[in-house]
Amino acid sequence: MNTEIETYRQAVLAAMHAGRMLRQYDIPGIVAAIDKANALGPFLDPTLWMQKQEAMSEDKALLEAALPLWNFFEEQEDQEET
Repeated sequence: MNTEIETYRQAVLAAMHAGRMLRQYDIPGIVAAIDKANALGPFLDPTLWMQKQEAMSEDKALLEAALPLWNFFEEQEDQEET
């Protein structure tokens, strides 16, 4: 089999697996929770917020990168239901 075709198939399968795994989680809700923690954290627990803010920002960036794939699978599920 042509290696380009096989690479194509493997990439599509990997994206499908990743999307299905992501759908198990409320990615938009988690991103919103990070935003809320960043908004309230400096007031509620400044020390903890300072310690965790950088990691939370990195987590948020990763989750925002995954969001289009999550949204794609959300739309696919909505279309299947109609």
